[in-house]
Amino acid sequence: MKGAKIVITLLLTALILVSCGKKKPGPPKEVDEFACNDPERVIAKEYVVLDKNDSSDGNGSLKIETKEPLTVRFYEVKLPGENSKYTFKVKMKSKGLKDSAYLTMDIHYPNGGTQSVQSDTNDYLYGDNDWTPMSITISAPNQKAASVVLNVVLTDEGTVWVDDLHLIVTPLG
Repeated sequence: MKGAKIVITLLLTALILVSCGKKKPGPPKEVDEFACNDPERVIAKEYVVLDKNDSSDGNGSLKIETKEPLTVRFYEVKLPGENSKYTFKVKMKSKGLKDSAYLTMDIHYPNGGTQSVQSDTNDYLYGDNDWTPMSITISAPNQKAASVVLNVVLTDEGTVWVDDLHLIVTPLG
């Protein structure tokens, strides 16, 4: 009987040590930021112009103006990590939107696969808006991403400004 108690005690101790040894996911970490004051860092440069006079942070912003529906491949970050959640945060302003403007995001995987997500309709801009914080999140559980891409979508005629972009990576458990 005494031997059984010792074995049970040792097993319980081992289980406690193993469960305590599991690594908890780390805190969210900002891995990239872009002040949006240089169109050279934008993927589809032909659709953006620098606006030095209108900015959420006083350093200029990037303006997208269109007469028809347009999706702008805006910004890409290579190799941001694995088994993580990725969140792009930006500030956007709009003027004269005939319909809406919103964000989409793509994860590209080393095997050539892609996963995409679109902003919730509650996060769309319509008409005229002053600087508005916007964000979009996508998760890649148990996968390594090759890159993440932020896209800005205008569904019809109008103008948007983009400023103060941040990419936050949160490890998943």
